[in-house]
Amino acid sequence: MNTTPCRFDDWTSEHWQTIRDNSNAWWAGELDRPLVHMVIRENATTPKPAPKPFGRGLFSDLSISEEQMVDQLAWEFVQKSFMGDAFPWVNMCCSGAGVLAALTGAQLHPESYDDIWFRVDNPLPISELHVQLDTENLWLKRLIKIGQLVQQRWGDRVLISMPDIGGVMDVLSSFRPSEMLLLDLYDEPEHVQRVIGEIETAWNQCYDLFQAALSPTNPGYCAWAGIYSDVPSYMMQCDFCYMISPEMFDQFVKPSLVRCSEKLARSFYHLDGKGQLPHLESLLQIPTLNGVQWIPGDGQPEPGAWPDVFQTIMASGKLAQVMGSPANLLSIMQKTGRHQGMVNGTWTTDNLEAAQDYLQQIIDSCQTGQAIR
Repeated sequence: MNTTPCRFDDWTSEHWQTIRDNSNAWWAGELDRPLVHMVIRENATTPKPAPKPFGRGLFSDLSISEEQMVDQLAWEFVQKSFMGDAFPWVNMCCSGAGVLAALTGAQLHPESYDDIWFRVDNPLPISELHVQLDTENLWLKRLIKIGQLVQQRWGDRVLISMPDIGGVMDVLSSFRPSEMLLLDLYDEPEHVQRVIGEIETAWNQCYDLFQAALSPTNPGYCAWAGIYSDVPSYMMQCDFCYMISPEMFDQFVKPSLVRCSEKLARSFYHLDGKGQLPHLESLLQIPTLNGVQWIPGDGQPEPGAWPDVFQTIMASGKLAQVMGSPANLLSIMQKTGRHQGMVNGTWTTDNLEAAQDYLQQIIDSCQTGQAIR
């Protein structure tokens, strides 16, 4: 593990090889420590080239060109150093969560600089709804062009994440708002299953198309959660399932998750909020699901206050992602007595001393005598 920050300008293929080796050991359950992602950000010495940071606000503003967006990324990268298991990557969640809806006919609605929602103005009845990927879609082309411009500038030094394609049922709820979709589950289950199949097809096409556009230059795979893999991977999700019973989860959501995880070499699930905890047991029974990311939700204690949830995840043989500051990862390590099979979300700070202190505490919390690579 890199305990000395590596500036972006100094990042080499040897650094990538270390990331691959440690990540592969972690995925296999053979790394004797957690993966720890820390990014140190220095104060900029040059004016930023775009009016706002790279992200959803720039993506949804068509007056900002793809070239300008990548110029903004360049300005951000030169300020960064990478420590622990962190690596240079571009989070293509800039297009918003569940962007597949916008690639299959829904409208993109920026709600604020940081939020984009997808919906249709006049929802069709579920019996009349058909969902198909539009390969000529403006937003899809914008995503691919940003990725290709990143590659033109930095080659394989920078990893480009998969866009936040979205969960199948979440995409469906963009076309059938939640209150309608909940009734559809009772009244039109056959049509719900049909449209789920159509969205799955579009989902797979989107994943494959984006992957093909960036291969073979892209140095690996990750989704918005920033977990590196050298084979296809993704962070699956279904925020809609917060509102349904475990029985309906097993009927309408789980089969799709199983099929998606079987397609991918490695997969995680984004367990978001207390309302999803009733589905955890069923999730953990999916043999091809590698891990679970637990986010307690707004107004709830930090992830570090939920050792029982992480203990349940890891006791099932799954990996776990602990979001928030490294203090949450430390807390779970100390409360569960575990140090393997966990990863934090990328933590970005301008306080090098605090990052080094956290990293040393994590190292010290691992069992005595275990090697820290």
